[in-house]
Amino acid sequence: MTARAGAGRVNRSPPGNANCGCSARSMIRLRTPSRAPACVRSRPRRCAIPLFPSSILLAGALAIAPALRATSGGEASVGSVVPDFEFPEFLINGDGRQKLAEFHGQPVLIVNWTDTDFGRGASDKVQKLAKEFVPQGLVLILRESHNMSADDICASAMRRYPGSLARFTRNMKAPITYEENGPPPQIAFIDAEGKLLLAGSYTIDLSRAEKLLPDELKRLKSGWGTHAAARDARALLYGKGRLAEALACCDKALASEPDQAELLAVKGEVQARFDSTLKQVRHHLDKGECELALAMATTLVDSVAGRPELSEAAAKLLVELGTPEMKRELELEKTLAGALKPLEKKEPTAKDVEKLERLAKEAGDTRVGRRAKELARIAALSIR
Repeated sequence: MTARAGAGRVNRSPPGNANCGCSARSMIRLRTPSRAPACVRSRPRRCAIPLFPSSILLAGALAIAPALRATSGGEASVGSVVPDFEFPEFLINGDGRQKLAEFHGQPVLIVNWTDTDFGRGASDKVQKLAKEFVPQGLVLILRESHNMSADDICASAMRRYPGSLARFTRNMKAPITYEENGPPPQIAFIDAEGKLLLAGSYTIDLSRAEKLLPDELKRLKSGWGTHAAARDARALLYGKGRLAEALACCDKALASEPDQAELLAVKGEVQARFDSTLKQVRHHLDKGECELALAMATTLVDSVAGRPELSEAAAKLLVELGTPEMKRELELEKTLAGALKPLEKKEPTAKDVEKLERLAKEAGDTRVGRRAKELARIAALSIR
């Protein structure tokens, strides 16, 4: 179940940012039934064309920063790289990315939360941080810590946090050693390279994370690394979403340093970001978030212009989103967005449930119809 609280405008921001190419308030997103039309199920999950010969990819993989490599075993303490791990399904504001490594290039803030007076103290503060920093690139995750069901989490979020930009997920054990510096709930703050900066009580470390966030987000715009061209390329990739320009920056420097490890690693990061964006577009399409999928695909095509090894796959995806079937889905979604707009700022009522149920019935067995039906179900749960 994937939910997003809000409906309306599309923000064509760089692909791969935390807000995935649109304002997180643009629609409510709840996990919809996994069944999809045959035309979608039969599509290959990936359509990317390899960027480089295998020998170059291997060299880049060996040189790539530890944060981007999947790591197994052990726990991270403050100052060390967090081993890669997979989050439970993001019930709210998911985009298809589930592993920590898939958020490489963006800072990640994980906050434990539950729907109690005690737990809401942290989550209320987090919602303010989400509103300010998620549009700038922060990945903000609320992890329910008392083993609530998926339905209860979604209903609680729809009722208490309309328009939230945070990702909500179920309880889990992350490979992180938390400092015993205060009472629960706990928070963990991971930088764009995967290093653990903070891990402890929200009473102490949430305010510390808030102070660190502006500088961490500035790094996305300025880039990082020891090689000047690598810094410039990362600024283009993570700060502006300009994949083709990031590759050109690396290629120019590699002309005189063909074996420079960090530059090869950055080219691998570009490939990973491209593949991730394709995955996100597919995810949003499958969930009936067709406007968002179209906006991301359009932005992606622009970002890889001039690189045939990427642009062909991106253009193919955009063509798939221009079919008569998709045009009908987009029209249906406009109606749904109007019904969801009030729920950006208030909890659902019985009238909202009735409206969503009516829209679901009118849309029938379409992506948007299934999405509306699931939204109506969760909205009904939230008012009980």
